[in-house]
Amino acid sequence: MLGCTLVALDFDPEGMTPASLRAVCVGHRPAAIYTMPTVHNPLGCVASLERRQAIVQVARQFDLLIIEDDAYGYMAPDAAPSYAVLAPERTFYVRGLSKSYAPATRTGFVIAPSCFGVAIENAINNTTSGTSLPHNAAALSLIADGSLDTIIQQKLLEGASRNAAARAVLGTAAAPGAKSAWHLWVTLPEGLDAPTAQRLCEQRGALVSGGQGFAVPGTSTPNGLRLALGGELGPSPHSRRCEDRRRGVGLFELSVNR
Repeated sequence: MLGCTLVALDFDPEGMTPASLRAVCVGHRPAAIYTMPTVHNPLGCVASLERRQAIVQVARQFDLLIIEDDAYGYMAPDAAPSYAVLAPERTFYVRGLSKSYAPATRTGFVIAPSCFGVAIENAINNTTSGTSLPHNAAALSLIADGSLDTIIQQKLLEGASRNAAARAVLGTAAAPGAKSAWHLWVTLPEGLDAPTAQRLCEQRGALVSGGQGFAVPGTSTPNGLRLALGGELGPSPHSRRCEDRRRGVGLFELSVNR
């Protein structure tokens, strides 16, 4: 949308590979890396500390900025440190509450090198009319009093239950990923492409995201689909048990991630 040229990288069970990033830097000299090292969307993978350090090494060698999208990072609390910790001089770390708390919570945060502070303020002022101050104040209050942490802990339990149930059905078709993730990457069998699989699922009342929606323009479509685990019409048994224990919370309503 902004006219930026996107370059696809190779990936493995830990996400983008340092070798493919280095090869692209030699040929294209990109300005920045966009990455989701913790519970990648749509792959669900989590990068190890060694993988993150290798990516940082390439970024420093070629003087690249790192844009770290941590929307789903709360699903893997034991993951390695973020790029904002490993390379604070070049990382733009972005995280919000719409996934970790509730979809209607539109408050987000960015941590960036101080030298970009003025530029970030100008970009925000010129591209948005601002967010709701009462919503922002409420969000900060939820963080300060521990309410957000409580919801996240419940979501981790519920996510683990749904993730395990889905993997029991899908078997090896489900790619490796965080045990509490609310989405899975499903590899399709030979002879079934992603658009067809998405259409067949829709005909049967299941809305899924085919790999074509995640492919960089001009590249081949990944032969898989993203399966969300939070769009059902009723709570799972685990959700009902949690709601019985905390009747005022309505865990299921708060935990729907589409």
